[in-house]
Amino acid sequence: MRTVTITITPVDFWLVPEFNTIYPAYDLFFEHHKPAAENGDVDTLVVSGITYKSIFYGGVAKFYIGEDLRFNASRKTAYTAAIGSGAAFSVWHGASSVARNLPEILFSGADYFISMIPKSSGQEPFCLDFSGYKFENHDIDNIEISGVVGDFASVWFGYSDELPSNAKSIRILPICEGDKKVSFILQNGEERTWFLHVKRKTATFTELTKYKKITTLPNNDTTSFLISDGENEITTTLFIDGLRKNELNEISQLAVSRFVEIDGVRAEIVRRSAVISGNSRGGLFTIDVKGLL
Repeated sequence: MRTVTITITPVDFWLVPEFNTIYPAYDLFFEHHKPAAENGDVDTLVVSGITYKSIFYGGVAKFYIGEDLRFNASRKTAYTAAIGSGAAFSVWHGASSVARNLPEILFSGADYFISMIPKSSGQEPFCLDFSGYKFENHDIDNIEISGVVGDFASVWFGYSDELPSNAKSIRILPICEGDKKVSFILQNGEERTWFLHVKRKTATFTELTKYKKITTLPNNDTTSFLISDGENEITTTLFIDGLRKNELNEISQLAVSRFVEIDGVRAEIVRRSAVISGNSRGGLFTIDVKGLL
């Protein structure tokens, strides 16, 4: 990755992401070079109000803040690092800004949604044809089209003046009441937005502390109570069924995420909770998330 050197002293300096450059979060890190530091000395870095810690080894402390960002589905977010006068940079959360793949499924309700990596200079716009209406969009961060009609749409990268022979036919599924808008990162770095149904919610009590409380009664006798204090944790099971093989292959990549964004709220994926199954009638995908009410 291209870097900028911020010099504190001739032998004490930082390597940081280049100003206003878009970086894949997988590669996002800072390096603090300080030869006088002892191995194991703790170093800190503040990025947009969040403090990151690392240790020096061989005079270098590395901060891989992208290790956290890579699981966050929001994109094009500006972060500022508090080094010297501060270094501003932008981050998109993915592995490649060049390759683009057409989605395997689209959703319609009050609006029509699709989320993809932003189009870079020189790339063709995203087009679709549904019910004879051709649409062309040059800004493909988030597309919203009202009144989508039909079960299938033809989509392609190019221009709307003609329907190319290699246009892809994609199913349009309805957004049902109560569905959750789930944004996640594909393994190739692109973002997708799916709408999943709520199957069930379960609450689990986690005991944090247990202690004995002794109470004196009016007759000077004593009684003791065992007090258990903790918190309830709600787990929500989300699912979608009736998927074709290619559609199931795309949504199954949600299973490798650690965190996702659901209705604008960051939620944690329960490890190994994903269930992927299928038969001749279609596939089923379920996953458990924590952090939703």
